[in-house]
Amino acid sequence: MAMAEALAHGEFSHWTAASLKFGNLRVVDVTPTTVIPGAIILGVISGLLGPLFINVNFRVNGYRGIYYKHKYQKLLDAWMFCFVTATVWYWVPYWT
Repeated sequence: MAMAEALAHGEFSHWTAASLKFGNLRVVDVTPTTVIPGAIILGVISGLLGPLFINVNFRVNGYRGIYYKHKYQKLLDAWMFCFVTATVWYWVPYWT
């Protein structure tokens, strides 16, 4: 549909792969100078969250080593983590 629309309007060279999925033409050119500030902000946030994740993961694994003595406890922990994560992400759209 998007390709037919692009041919009809004579703008076949301006369609992207997203046009095939969403059916919208993108005629606005994106230059690197428009995306660099967002990339820098994203890089700074990711750079700060990385060490925080490593620190929290190190501490949690220390507690797991102390409290989990049997293999079934580790399996139960992984199952509970997956179940809670999936449940929360399923209900999040309904809470907003």
